[in-house]
Amino acid sequence: MFRVSHHIRVRPDDLNASLGRVTPAIDQTILENQFEKDDFAGMLGWIKYSMRLSDLRVGLRIVNGGDPKIPMWVDIPNPMPAYGSSEFYRCKIVVNARRGTLYSKPFEWIVAGFAHELAHVVLKSLNSKHQDDEKAVDLAAMMLGYRYFVAYAQHTWFSGNIFISLLISVISLPFGVLAFKSPARHVLRLGYLSESEAADALWYIQQIEKRSASTT
Repeated sequence: MFRVSHHIRVRPDDLNASLGRVTPAIDQTILENQFEKDDFAGMLGWIKYSMRLSDLRVGLRIVNGGDPKIPMWVDIPNPMPAYGSSEFYRCKIVVNARRGTLYSKPFEWIVAGFAHELAHVVLKSLNSKHQDDEKAVDLAAMMLGYRYFVAYAQHTWFSGNIFISLLISVISLPFGVLAFKSPARHVLRLGYLSESEAADALWYIQQIEKRSASTT
């Protein structure tokens, strides 16, 4: 069982039943080429296709300014038509992305962000009971082929001067004193899963894949 909040628990098997199957991890070669050309609309379209939304009308709106803490969001009809219905393919979905995010964040972040927003569409169109839980949406994106992007979309850095700490350590050693202050580790993650939750999710997905392979 995978905890997605203090109040809701999601079983990856439940999501797997809703999604039909776990999608193999995607080949990122085309996405990398599009990213190098700043073809963000092309990236979104490729991700849409890979997530079994190929006939759905999805547009990209690039937004200037705004709150950088909200890098992307998606406009979805309410209620969202059922997946595969004629109304589903007639509706229009718009993924909004801040220009500062697209042109300053690494490749992995952009892919993970687009995958997360489209996973919202998938869960809402399936009327999943977890459609409004952001962590469940991240988990769905992982199960739809983007697990490594979602799991590793983070930036780690250390505060404090490592050189000075090493210098103090070298100077103090002849006096029988070991003085070293480790720099503080900071992690900035994209998405809603913690490092440990993402690691658990990867493990669960691997177990689902192993079970599927053993029955084929």
